[in-house]
Amino acid sequence: MTLRRMAVATAGVVLAARAALWALGLEAHTCVLAGMPLDASSWVLGPLVVAIQLATWTVAPILLCWAALDRAAGILGTRVLRRSSEPAPRS
Repeated sequence: MTLRRMAVATAGVVLAARAALWALGLEAHTCVLAGMPLDASSWVLGPLVVAIQLATWTVAPILLCWAALDRAAGILGTRVLRRSSEPAPRS
């Protein structure tokens, strides 16, 4: 597996985890950060939800942008290298 595919897969896992938290309604457990936990599991789920939300808004876009730029460089790289290896025209 290439590094680009791993970056896209990691971003996909982060986005899937965020969607799962939303679907299960676990976002309410972030109230533990204000000192008002819903139950005992809020002490674990609250910080976990916040960490996944931060990763959704920072890590996932960075990985996806890097993968897109790496793919574009891979496509254009051979053309750029081919042109630069040709001798310069003499006048």
